[in-house]
Amino acid sequence: FPTRRSSDLSITIPANIKRIERQAFNSCEALTEVQFAAGSALEYIGESAFASCEALGKFNASEAGTFVIPASVTEIGKMAFVHVTAMERLLFAEGSKLTTIGNLAFSGHHELYNPNSDVEGMDKLSDRTNLLKSVTLPKSLVNLGLHAFRYCNNLEEISVEAGNSSFKVENGALLTADGSRMILYPAAAPAASFEMPGSVREVESYAASNTVSLEEIAFSDRLERIGDYAFSFCTGLLEINLPAALTTLGEAAFGGCTAAVTLQFAEDSEDLKSIAPYAFAECVSLQSVAIPACVTEICEGAFVYCEGLKTIVIPDNAALETIGAYAFNACIGLEAFHVTSKVLSIGNYAFALDQKLQSLTFAENCSIESIGDSAFWFCDIRTLELPASLITVVKEQTSDLIGSRYVGDYAFESNVNLTTVTFREGFQMTALPTHFFANTGIERIVLPDSIVSLGVGCFQDCAATEIVLGKRVSQLDKYTFMGSKLEKITLPASVSVMPIHTFSGCENLKEVTLLGVATIGNYSFNGCTALEQITLPASVSSIGMAAFSNCTSLRTIYINAISVPALDSSALNGCTALEHIYVPASAVRSYQRAAVWINYKDIIAEKPVAAQQTASLPVLLPEMAADIKRAA
Repeated sequence: FPTRRSSDLSITIPANIKRIERQAFNSCEALTEVQFAAGSALEYIGESAFASCEALGKFNASEAGTFVIPASVTEIGKMAFVHVTAMERLLFAEGSKLTTIGNLAFSGHHELYNPNSDVEGMDKLSDRTNLLKSVTLPKSLVNLGLHAFRYCNNLEEISVEAGNSSFKVENGALLTADGSRMILYPAAAPAASFEMPGSVREVESYAASNTVSLEEIAFSDRLERIGDYAFSFCTGLLEINLPAALTTLGEAAFGGCTAAVTLQFAEDSEDLKSIAPYAFAECVSLQSVAIPACVTEICEGAFVYCEGLKTIVIPDNAALETIGAYAFNACIGLEAFHVTSKVLSIGNYAFALDQKLQSLTFAENCSIESIGDSAFWFCDIRTLELPASLITVVKEQTSDLIGSRYVGDYAFESNVNLTTVTFREGFQMTALPTHFFANTGIERIVLPDSIVSLGVGCFQDCAATEIVLGKRVSQLDKYTFMGSKLEKITLPASVSVMPIHTFSGCENLKEVTLLGVATIGNYSFNGCTALEQITLPASVSSIGMAAFSNCTSLRTIYINAISVPALDSSALNGCTALEHIYVPASAVRSYQRAAVWINYKDIIAEKPVAAQQTASLPVLLPEMAADIKRAA
């Protein structure tokens, strides 16, 4: 049938029709009523046959909102009546021969919530529903598909006709006949408490999702598995006390339980190995959690947006190895976290935006190798001691950045009150990644000798007045120290290239020692307004665009290079105080005649003797160099 008509459509299915095939009336917007001729032989209603017929209010019935499945029907296909929002009462005609109801057959909506694409939107699920209030399943029913009544948020009661050998109802919940599996608890059941039958070992996915009246659940002591979204959006639930027998906790099992204050795992829990993705996401009232020692993995987003969470307790003997991406993201009340000894990796954004997280500590015998991108971005960490076990792996060598072993970009960026960082003995990382300590309050930092390279903006906008580089540092990336509060720094002889904007905007930089630089990149010292003099080493071969532009206090440049380095025409723009460019005696005329340098020929001269002596002093004796400068 066509999906759109200009007027209401009422149809009668002839008695000889045995099958309504797949999508026969799917999204037929004008369909308001379906009746069946007397003696109907209908046996099969196919997949999505009446899906999204939102105006359909009568089905084999005279009363609005009532749907009566003919007795002759033996099978209802998956999603057959999904998103039929006017359905209020679902009945099966006397003598029903129905044996099979397919997946999502009467679900309020067919879509699944995807936390990976919308971690803030879990509450959107609560809007997906129909008006169905009660259901009595016929005694002939043998097969009930997954989520057959999912998102039926107005469902108050479900019952089973006497004589059914496959299903039963106990304490208001639909169970398999043996009682081992809980299939459904009506979302609109009025009871404030629910005692799960002691026979239950498994709760199906979505079984009690959106049950808003529930404040208390007494779980079966034999419960082993809780399915995905099983108790999600039980917004009245105050406590979650999980039994010791639990082995599997599904994705978003308790996601969106916004009133839950307490989460308690059984003290003798031994078999639960994983806290599933988004298991307790958006439990905004949750205040504390103790992770069982048996858990090896806290998965992606497990506690994301638990805004009231202040305390996480993990025992010293914990088996925990993995803290997944977003695991504790936006837990804005969290104040401290201790990384236990067996933890190997912390995922991307795991603690990002935890704005009260002041204390981050690592066990003495810590095994951690990997900290993901932005793992502690925008926290309030005050001091940091990085363990020796951290390693460096180039990201491009890995296919799965969440599960791989590497230390990520932006890991500690914007911890504005982070003042002290130290590195444990034996520290083995060879690179500090992009923006690793950017926009932090670090006052002074001494890098270990293992460090070879500094990533893009590694110390950008950092408060450090002094950064001591290790002797093996050889590679700087762009913006390395841009906008920082640096006052002095030495680039070791192993650094030959200063990339673009290396010290750009370092307004407090007064003292720079360059020992082996060949290339001074574009904007390297742009806007270093406190810099009064600088010595360029004999190795310098090029000075890039705007390299010293707007260094308004720069008066003197000493150059030890005999071969005239290439100078960009804008390199010294805005150096309004520049008075002297001192070069080796044998090269004065070469500089004065060279391209671009000729523009400064009047201030190019032979280096004074004292300056030559100073330039030749060993780096290990800076105090002697200072004395000679003062004497001169």
